[in-house]
Amino acid sequence: MAYIPLVKQTKWIDLSNEHKRLREEVEKDLRKGCCEKGNIQPIMLQGAFGIGKTNTLYYIFHYCWEVLQTPALYLPLAKIVDEVKKEAKSNDSGKVENNRLSLILKKMIDEQINLLKSDNYDEVFNVDFPEFQSGDENVNLSLTDYLKDFEPVTVVLDEKEENPFKDIVFNTIIPRNIRLSEAPSHGLPICKYDPECAGAKSYEKLAQEVIARG
Repeated sequence: MAYIPLVKQTKWIDLSNEHKRLREEVEKDLRKGCCEKGNIQPIMLQGAFGIGKTNTLYYIFHYCWEVLQTPALYLPLAKIVDEVKKEAKSNDSGKVENNRLSLILKKMIDEQINLLKSDNYDEVFNVDFPEFQSGDENVNLSLTDYLKDFEPVTVVLDEKEENPFKDIVFNTIIPRNIRLSEAPSHGLPICKYDPECAGAKSYEKLAQEVIARG
C-alpha cells in the first residue's frame, strides 16, 4: 500500500474574512521575504492542539514551491538542537554565540539545497520536507518516491460557497491580552479580574453570540 502523507493533500479553507486576511498577510510577507529580498519579521504560529498549525505550515510549504517557485524547507527543531549541541561541545566554553547560530542554520540550509541540486532524485534521501518518511522504518524513502502523488494545494475562496463550519465557528475573535494571561494565576475569571479589559469584552461578546445561537 502506498504511503501518502497528509502534506500531499493539503487543503486551505477561509472560514471567515479574518481567516482570509491572515492568510493573505502571510502570503504577502513570504513574497516580500523570498522574492523581493525585503526584510520581514519572523512568522510564529501558536495555538491549542488541533487548531491547524501543522496544516498551515503545510500550506506555506506548498505556496512557496508552487506559487512563489522558491525552495522551502521544513527543519525539525530537534535537528536544529542537535546541531547546536554539537557546536557547543566543540567549544571550550560549552556555549554557542548568537552569531554562530545563524551560521549553523545557514550550513543546514546549504546542505539541503545541495541535495536538491542532484540530477538523480532516486539517490536523494533525508530531505527536510514535511513527513519525509516511508511509513516503514526499514525502508529509506527517496525524493522521487516522496514526490509521487503530490497534489497542488487547493484554496476555497468562493464566498458564495456554503461554509461547512458556519454552525460551529463563531465570529468573535479573542485577542491576545496580558490581563487574560494574568487572571488564572490570581484564581479569577477575567470577568472578575478585569471586566473592562479588551479580553473580557471579547469573551462577553462571545457569550452573547453563543446565547443568540441558542
